[in-house]
Amino acid sequence: MENTNKMMELRERVLEQIIPLLDTSDATPDEKFELTLQLAGTKGTPDLYQKAFDIVQNMAQDQKLEAYTALLEHIESAVQGNDDDVQDTSDQPEQGV
Repeated sequence: MENTNKMMELRERVLEQIIPLLDTSDATPDEKFELTLQLAGTKGTPDLYQKAFDIVQNMAQDQKLEAYTALLEHIESAVQGNDDDVQDTSDQPEQGV
């Protein structure tokens, strides 16, 4: 468990360093999109999915359909993952106070 916690802490530190570099990078919009989408999948935060969406706006018209489709698939996967994390307690008896 300790190793897992250390790895999670390191992951957060790496993400804190790499995310700001996206804005200053000389990468193409396509490269920025791919990296941002990968980071969004790792971090799972809406702000990175929004950043990926914004990057698509600067992509060539012929790349947008593929990029939007990839983004939608990632978002759907994240939403499904969040749904799995939520337990349905509606069929459980209420606890007395």
